[in-house]
Amino acid sequence: MKNKLDFTYENQGTTNFLVLNLKPDDKVDTVTSGMLINNKIPSVLPCTFFQMDVQRSFRYNVTSKVTLKSFIAGNVTRKRLLSVMQGIATAIIESEEYMININSFIFDTEYIFVDISRNIPYLVCVPIMREEENSASIGEFIKNIIYGVKFDQSENCDYVAKIISFLNNNNMFSIVDFRSLISGLLSNSEFKNEMVSNPEPIKIEKQVLKEEKQEPVVSINKPLENVSKPSLLKKSEDSLKNLKDKIVKKPEEQLKPKEAPAPNLNLGFEVPKADNLHVPDEQNKLDKGSKKESFLDKILGKKKKETGNFNIKDNYPKAQSPEKPAFQIPLNKERKGFSTPTDGVQKGGNANTSSSFEMPKLKQVKPSINQPKIDDTVLLSGVNNFTEVLETLPYLVRLSTSEKIQINKKIFRLGKAQNYVDYVCPNSHVSRSHADILSKNNEYFIRDNNSTNGTYVNGIRIIGNKEVKIKHEDKIKLANEEFEFRIY
Repeated sequence: MKNKLDFTYENQGTTNFLVLNLKPDDKVDTVTSGMLINNKIPSVLPCTFFQMDVQRSFRYNVTSKVTLKSFIAGNVTRKRLLSVMQGIATAIIESEEYMININSFIFDTEYIFVDISRNIPYLVCVPIMREEENSASIGEFIKNIIYGVKFDQSENCDYVAKIISFLNNNNMFSIVDFRSLISGLLSNSEFKNEMVSNPEPIKIEKQVLKEEKQEPVVSINKPLENVSKPSLLKKSEDSLKNLKDKIVKKPEEQLKPKEAPAPNLNLGFEVPKADNLHVPDEQNKLDKGSKKESFLDKILGKKKKETGNFNIKDNYPKAQSPEKPAFQIPLNKERKGFSTPTDGVQKGGNANTSSSFEMPKLKQVKPSINQPKIDDTVLLSGVNNFTEVLETLPYLVRLSTSEKIQINKKIFRLGKAQNYVDYVCPNSHVSRSHADILSKNNEYFIRDNNSTNGTYVNGIRIIGNKEVKIKHEDKIKLANEEFEFRIY
C-alpha cells in the first residue's frame, strides 16, 4: 500500500509535514477531505489540501510526533502498548460518525505517529478513491504488532495472552469489542497502581487509635443505677494500672541489662547480692596466679598451686586451654633429653646420656617458581594466554560541558522525555524525542523525529524521519545544543 502512495517529508520553519503527492489520475474524495479539513477527529492527523498548477498534495502536521515503528522499538511497557491499541480503535470508531470509510486509513507502522507525552497514536487518512480493502486486515495488523513487540519482562504480561486469545477466537474481527477489551485491561492496570499508591493499613491504624481513647465499657447485665460512679472509676483505674504494670516497662528496666546470677560458693550462709561477695585472699592469689601461668610452665609440667579449702572447680568456669602447637613436645620431665635429627645430622648428643634437649627445627622449603602461593588465585589451564579485546563504543561529546555520552544501543534516543529517551538533554529547546542514532552493520546514522527546532549535521538541517549517515568528528546539533560524534 505504501509503495503505491508517494509520501515525502518537508520542513517549514518549526513545522514538519508529511506530504502526500497526488498522481494525475488520483480522484479526491471530496466528502472525506472536507471532514478532515474542517473537523478535529480524535486520533486522526489533520490535513490541508495544497495545489499549485497541476501539482496537488495533502499535508499532515507531524511535528513532535514519532512513528509507531520507532515507538515500539525496544522494550515496551504495558501502558504504552495498551494506550496505542486503544487510540487506534478509537480513531476507527470515531471516524464512522464523520462518514469516513475505514479503507481511507493506512495501517502501517511507518505512517502511524505517536505523541510520546500522552501515548496517543494518530492515523493518516488518505482522502482519495482506492480499491484496497482494509477492514479484513485490521486484525492481522494488530496481531503483527503483538508478535513483533518486545515486552517489558519486569511487568506482568498476562494481558498479552488475553489479546492473542481474542484475536484467534474471533473469526469476524469487531473493532468495538476489541476496544472494550483494551479499555478493560487498561483500567485494571491503572486500578492496581492506585491500590499500591494508597494502601489500606493506614486507615486501620487510625481506627485502632480511636478505639484506645474510648471510655471503659460497663457490662449490660448490671443496671447502671446500682453501680456507683466512684466504684467504676476506681475499678477502671486499678485495671489500667495493673495492665500497665504487666505490659509497659519503664525505660530504665528496658535498658538495664540483666544481672548474672551469683555463684554458689557453698559458704554455709546466704549471700544477698553478688556485689557484697567477699572472696578470701587465698582465692584471689590463686586467680592471679592462674592468669600469670605461662605456656612454658605447662610444657615443663609445673605443679599446680594448691586451691585451699574452697571447692572452686565446680562453681567457676574452667579457663580455656590455649591452642595446641603445630608440634608436640614430651611433657615428661624425667626424660633427661632427646634429640631430633635435622637433614640427616644428629644434634644434642646421645639420647640416653644427654641431660638437655633442643627444640626441633622445621625444615624451610623454598617455594618453586611454578608453585602458586596459597593466597593467590590459581588460574585455569588455557586462561593465562587469554587476552580480552573490548570493542570501543561510539560516543557523543556535548561541547558546552565536555560530557561524554556512550551510544550503547542499536537505537539510541535523544531528547528530554525522561521516561522514553536514553539520554536526557537538559535544554528547553530540545524536543521530547528529538532524534535517534542508529547502528547498522558497523555504520551509524542519525534520524530526526519531526522535532520542533530541527536536527543539524555539519550545519545542514536534515529532513524528518530520514536516516543520514554520520562519521567520526561530525558536528551534530539538536536545536541549539551542539555535540560531536566520535568513534574512537
